[in-house]
Order: sequence, then C-alpha cells, then structure tokens
Amino acid sequence: MSNLFTRRLTGMVAARLLTTVLAGIVFFSNACTLPREQGVKAEAIAADTVSRIVIAFYDSEAGKLNLTKAARLYCSEIVYHYKSLHGMALSVPRGKSVEEALAYYRKVKGVLGVSRNEKAYLHGNIDDKNNK
Repeated sequence: MSNLFTRRLTGMVAARLLTTVLAGIVFFSNACTLPREQGVKAEAIAADTVSRIVIAFYDSEAGKLNLTKAARLYCSEIVYHYKSLHGMALSVPRGKSVEEALAYYRKVKGVLGVSRNEKAYLHGNIDDKNNK
C-alpha cells in the first residue's frame, strides 16, 4: 500500500514540476508581448482589436518557419494558425500601424499574400437580415 502511495505522490510531484516548467516556457517565449490581463485568450479578443490583426498565407512547400520567425522578430502574436489553409492570423504590435505590418509581412520569404482581417458575410449584409 505504501508503494502505491509513493508512486502516486511521485506522479503528482512530476506533474506539478512539468506544469511549472511549461508555464515558464510560455512566459519567457512571450518576451515581445506587452503585459495583458491574466486569463485573456485568443478566442476572447475584443471586437475593436480585430482590426489590429492581419492574415498571412504562406507557401505550403516553403513551410511556416519563415513566417513564424518573422512574427517573433516583429513582436506579433500568432492569434490563430489556419493549418489546412497554410495561413496565420497575426496581431499588429503596439506602436506599429496595420499598413506597416502588411508591408513587413509581404516581404517575408515564402509568404504568398497578406491582408487585413475582415468579416465576410456569405448571404448579404447582416444589417439586411435585421431590417427584414
């Protein structure tokens, strides 16, 4: 019985250590980002910040490495990775304009296109549906 208790305790300590190490990696890998409120996730981005996001598509043969490195150097956050579309939603860092970010990412080797983040309505404008 004590052997089972020892194994369970060792597993709990290992899990806690792993959690601490992973938290440290995430903390230090975000050195370019400015401090944010704790618990803010990519899914909870406010509507006004959607305009501060650009979408970049990369060549599938070249891979995502060049775009990922460029985003890190530019201090952008990868908000979402569109794996099947070979694209990424990238935040525009504070102090930079969306136009500057568009120009920067268009120069990255392997990037096929960059555009602003926009809402697209498949069946007309949403205001048309509300007025009917």
